Amino acid sequence: MATDTCAEHRATEGMTNTDAPKQGGDGQAIGVAQRFFPLEARFEIRPLGAGLINDTRLLKCKAGQFVLQRINGLVFKDADAIDANLLCIQDWLAGHPDAGVRLPRLMRDSDGRATLRDDNGDAWRLMEYIEHSRVLKPLENPRQAHEIGLTLGRFHVALADLPPSRLNLTLPELHDTPQCRVKLDAGLNAPVRPLCDEIEIALEQIEARAALLPVLQRARCDGTLPTRVTHGDPKLDNVLFAQDSDRALCLIDLDTVQPGLLHHDLADCLRSCCNRASALGEEPSAELDLTLARALMSGYSEVAAPLFDSDALALLYPAIALIPLELAMRFLTDYLEGDRYFRVTDPCQNLTKAQIQLALVGDIEAKRSEIETVIGDCFSTPPSTVRRRARRRPAPQPRLGEEALRERTQAVLEQLADLLEQLRHPRAAEVKTLAQRFAEEPEAVWRAINGNDWWAGAGSLAAETMADNPELDPHSWQLLVRSFRELLSELAELLQAHGEPNPGLGSWLLAFRNWNASEV
Repeated sequence: MATDTCAEHRATEGMTNTDAPKQGGDGQAIGVAQRFFPLEARFEIRPLGAGLINDTRLLKCKAGQFVLQRINGLVFKDADAIDANLLCIQDWLAGHPDAGVRLPRLMRDSDGRATLRDDNGDAWRLMEYIEHSRVLKPLENPRQAHEIGLTLGRFHVALADLPPSRLNLTLPELHDTPQCRVKLDAGLNAPVRPLCDEIEIALEQIEARAALLPVLQRARCDGTLPTRVTHGDPKLDNVLFAQDSDRALCLIDLDTVQPGLLHHDLADCLRSCCNRASALGEEPSAELDLTLARALMSGYSEVAAPLFDSDALALLYPAIALIPLELAMRFLTDYLEGDRYFRVTDPCQNLTKAQIQLALVGDIEAKRSEIETVIGDCFSTPPSTVRRRARRRPAPQPRLGEEALRERTQAVLEQLADLLEQLRHPRAAEVKTLAQRFAEEPEAVWRAINGNDWWAGAGSLAAETMADNPELDPHSWQLLVRSFRELLSELAELLQAHGEPNPGLGSWLLAFRNWNASEV
């Protein structure tokens, strides 16, 4: 039962974010700078940008100006993997100078190291500072939106032939929308803040769109959408413009470059650049500026249209609606957990941001016809074809490559283990062990998860989706069971793709789909 309001939270909570990443001290920053430039005697350091994750400084010395960053270890568990990715794409672009893509260069110290660690064990790196540049807030005209689309499109095209398998997964759960739902459910089970009316309304809006959450994951899993090299966070803040013109120079903030879907990048870019949002008034509001969206998508498709076939185009509108829904869940989860991930300046800031993203989803849904027309115009596809294809079930696709199949199966097993722990299920430890074994013994794990104790009869793990509520509140139990079924559905599809699935698997797969569709 919702008993508190956000206004009451503001009255009772301090302006604190005690678990959020802190700014590293200037002493640590100067110490790292001296290791990159041992012959320099004097450094000037000041904060740079308004990023919510890493600690970013502008470093000035005789050698020039540079960007010095402390990597947030709470978010990015492997800083070396990030820098390995940056060096990989840096080398790739150096070998393809005609691509016309500029990125900030990652610098090395005298020993050839790109990642240095301070006395606290925190990882730091040094990047090229792009001179005579600016960040736009907000976009001022469609020409700027066109430039952003062109810049993102060139990035995707330039790296289209780089095998994604050469890159590390720096954020394994990035854009794993079903997992965002699982984390939200976990936050609801043990919230730091009590539920309020605004949270209840937001949850109802998310639940009403539950069918949208797995759309892109399933398309990636069944091969409809190929895995490619993506930026991962192409928001407005991460595009540098020339100081004296509307020309976009480059994308920055490359921590999240990793294998992914182009749909996530393009949709997130549209969300960030074309969202006219406001937190003023009785309720937060937002709307997708169609003029800016058309300009951005026009610039993008000008170079990247060949990367999208008809099935990929059919999933563009769902992606545009999905991205703000995913972000709303992330903001709401962080609010419930006490603002542990995103830095905030107000105790209700994450809740307000979640409400804005949900308002944007509603506006996108109201403008579906217009958005599909823009997609059709920009990619030279009749809008009626876009709409018709978007509503049909994708045709069966070829089997996933073995590497992609293994990668996705391990991710699903890890998510399933986390969910079973939340349910306090006796087999949670077993599934967690299988997830850990999968990288070294994939065939043995395949056999285990294809066994009768997973899919055959009343004692199987699949049958546990019909178990009684283990004393959770009914709403949380309903959400967790839905996620349980969705994960087992995806695992069943992966087993079918692997070949020779358990005879009982097909019946469960059909049952899960029917139950979730009918809200059973």
